[in-house]
Amino acid sequence: MERLLKPAGAVVLLLALSVGLSSCGGGSAAFVRSKKAGQASSSLQPPGCTTAVSIGPALDRVRIRMVHLPGEPFGIVTTRDGRWSFLSLGNRIAVMRDGGGVPRLVRLIGVPSAPRAETLSHDGRYLLLTDGGGPLVLSVARAEQGGANPILGTLSSPGADAGAIDVVTSPDDAYAFVTLEGRGVIAVFDLRAALARGFRGAGYVGAVSVGIAPLGIAISPDGRWLYAVSEFAAGPVRTGRSHGTLSVIDVRRAETQPSSAVVDTAAAGCNTARVAVSPDGQTVWATARRSNAVLGYSTAKLLRDPRHALVAVSRVGQQPIGLGFVDGGRRMIVFDSTPSRAPGARTGLTVVDPAAAAAGRRAVLGTLTTGQYPREVTLAPSGQALLVTRFTSGEGALVRTADLP
Repeated sequence: MERLLKPAGAVVLLLALSVGLSSCGGGSAAFVRSKKAGQASSSLQPPGCTTAVSIGPALDRVRIRMVHLPGEPFGIVTTRDGRWSFLSLGNRIAVMRDGGGVPRLVRLIGVPSAPRAETLSHDGRYLLLTDGGGPLVLSVARAEQGGANPILGTLSSPGADAGAIDVVTSPDDAYAFVTLEGRGVIAVFDLRAALARGFRGAGYVGAVSVGIAPLGIAISPDGRWLYAVSEFAAGPVRTGRSHGTLSVIDVRRAETQPSSAVVDTAAAGCNTARVAVSPDGQTVWATARRSNAVLGYSTAKLLRDPRHALVAVSRVGQQPIGLGFVDGGRRMIVFDSTPSRAPGARTGLTVVDPAAAAAGRRAVLGTLTTGQYPREVTLAPSGQALLVTRFTSGEGALVRTADLP
């Protein structure tokens, strides 16, 4: 879902989002490297639950332009040419067209329930929305042009599609992968077959079992691997209910034998929420919501030595959820939801230097205060905008990324 943003002249669109956050028991706040008797080890350990945060210098000089919206926005995606955006507003999808760098509302499309996440197929023909159940599939052309019946159908699995959260498609758009929080699995759908059959049978292939309460999912740049994060560990990597997991999934195997598609699983932080792959494909980054941290994993080590794949831990603001990249991956943007008034906490956008995080140095470059609950992020494929959701206010903000450190 996340794509690369060009550094010059780009803008960040912040849109509001409300989220219920689960509680987590206390835990260690330490980011430590394990030690054997008499010597130090380079094995970085996932952080535990904590209330401590890292706040960078306030980005007071960053220019912000407010955008009013007809509702409370949630997820958002942008077409590859950067001309159109689709924004969920409760039980409606707002179709917005770029108007000189400012999104302009063109029409609203009613949907059965409020979407939680959105993604576009790689060919740009279909918009997939998760709404707690099986994902809806919409025709992008009909949505853009105001055609009749833009909703083509629903992908559904046998039994309840409990808590569908995130969705991605395979590089050839033949398959769709959906995290089901309530079932602890990733549902696999033959999207091409479902479209060909008019959604009779819904194209369900099977399920990939991962940790407890899977949330975020991302695909590698080469399309070979899926990375999925779960809030809590299950199975041999369990280190306590406060720790989540990062699972590595073979895409081809998931399409044909989903029950055996998990290649490796690494321990993650407290209440792991979202995941993104660096533009060069070498690092997977995950937000640990109750650790107030972002974690970096070597993609190569995840395949051969997952216990030592964690290469970077950087504390950020309170309860980070969404994340993405700008400036060719040289900067990472993390969005802190900050649902409470913890001492020193600020709600907003945290700018992180990934290279500094990997070197064990202080990596937070600055913080932009935006108001409560920024969470989801999608980077405009045209390289012109970073689009982030924020709830409760009915308005967004355009922020020039050229102003960011």
